[in-house]
Amino acid sequence: MLLLPFGADLTVGIGSILMSNLCEDDEQSVAGALFQTATQIASALGICLSSLVQHDVAARTGDYYTGLRHAFGMTTAWAWAVVLLAAVFLRKMGLARHVGHQRGAAAH
Repeated sequence: MLLLPFGADLTVGIGSILMSNLCEDDEQSVAGALFQTATQIASALGICLSSLVQHDVAARTGDYYTGLRHAFGMTTAWAWAVVLLAAVFLRKMGLARHVGHQRGAAAH
């Protein structure tokens, strides 16, 4: 929970930089808008799903804190799943700084 604010700040900042580096100049605004929309939808779904898990577990066990632990475990599992998916699928993409330089070099 202590790292949550840093994760959100890094996600939005780095994601916006990646969108601007990985897209053509005339497509950057659309890519940024899609990234921001996906971030907002994921945040809303995460809150809804963790709330549902917490409420369901608390109702079945009668313990509020057990529900919180299960909801926290679910959000932690999703975070690790995203890290693993990014490691597998984004590994071939290379560094954003190289993509931006290649695009600029190709234009010259």
